[in-house]
Amino acid sequence: MVIMKRGQTLRDANSVDGDMPYLQDVQETDITAESPSDFSFELTKHFRGMRMWLPLQLLGVKTFRACLEEMLRLTRYFYTKLTELPGIVVDMYPQLTIITFHYETGKEDENKRVNMKLIEKIKEDGSVYLSSTTIRGLFRLRVCLLHYRCTQDNIDDFTLLLIGI
Repeated sequence: MVIMKRGQTLRDANSVDGDMPYLQDVQETDITAESPSDFSFELTKHFRGMRMWLPLQLLGVKTFRACLEEMLRLTRYFYTKLTELPGIVVDMYPQLTIITFHYETGKEDENKRVNMKLIEKIKEDGSVYLSSTTIRGLFRLRVCLLHYRCTQDNIDDFTLLLIGI
């Protein structure tokens, strides 16, 4: 149970309603259904220590390094595939496992509309979760490769999906 004097102040400080362009895809929840995570960041955290410690003990650091290296390789592969697609502009060469890109129409206001429509079509397909972000006021599509089951075939399938739309 959480007891608070000014609940709205806590909500404003901890909810995703504010100016957080990296979370712009999070849907607004029903305001009548209060979530503890809207009032304090501590209430959103799980006990992650055990989840990290046990796999490290069982599998070792080498396994985690290999998985990260594979995700970095797949990200570079996806970057190459995206740069080959006509009309797609990749913002920068990925340093980690995140790639931001957009379909270029020549007009920034048109870019946002077209890319929002693109993200809707990809979400309708349901095979890939694609998010968006705003970088320096510009709407961008964002892919983050982290799941250990992600393969090069998944990247190829997503590339075909982009071509098909």
